[in-house]
Amino acid sequence: MMLVGRMDSSEIRKPEGYFSPPPLRLVVLSLCTFHAYEFYWFYKNWKYTGERFFWLKTILSPFLAYQLFKKVDHVENKAGLVLPVPIVIPAGFYLLLIMGSLLPSMPQLYQITSFFSFLPLLVVNNLAIKINKRRNPDYVFVGLSVYKWLLLAPLIILIEGCLAWGYIYFSRLPV
Repeated sequence: MMLVGRMDSSEIRKPEGYFSPPPLRLVVLSLCTFHAYEFYWFYKNWKYTGERFFWLKTILSPFLAYQLFKKVDHVENKAGLVLPVPIVIPAGFYLLLIMGSLLPSMPQLYQITSFFSFLPLLVVNNLAIKINKRRNPDYVFVGLSVYKWLLLAPLIILIEGCLAWGYIYFSRLPV
C-alpha cells in the first residue's frame, strides 16, 4: 500500500508576481465568461498581496477595486515606473461599468457599456506585467498552448450558450 506524503512548506510554490495574463487573454476570457474571469483576476491578485480575507474582497471587487489598484500603483511607484493616468480613473470607471450590469433598472446603454469592464483592468494588468518584468527579467507569460485552447473553446462556447439560453428563457417568464 502506497501512502501519499505531505508537502513541506518549502515545496509549496508562492506566485512569483502579480497575476498578469496577456492582455488578449484577459479580454477574450472576460467576454466569453460574462466577466467571471475578472473576478478570477481579482482573486489571484488579492491572494498574492497577502490579504487576510482575499476571497471576500474578490466578491466585493467592484467596490474594492480601488484598494487593489492603489496597491499595484504603490509598488509601481517604488519600482520607478510611471502610470499615465491617476489610479482613481480606472477604479471609478470599473465601478461604473460593473454597476451598469448589476442594476437591471439602469438604461440599456449602461448595460451595454458594462461589456467593456475589462478596459480598466487592462491598465492595471499592464502595470502588473511591467512590475513582474522589473522584478524578474526572465518573466514570461504562462499561457496555454494552441492545443489546449482548441480543447477549451467548445467548453467556453457551451457555457456561454447555456447562460444565454437561461437568460432568454427566464426573461420571458411572466412575473
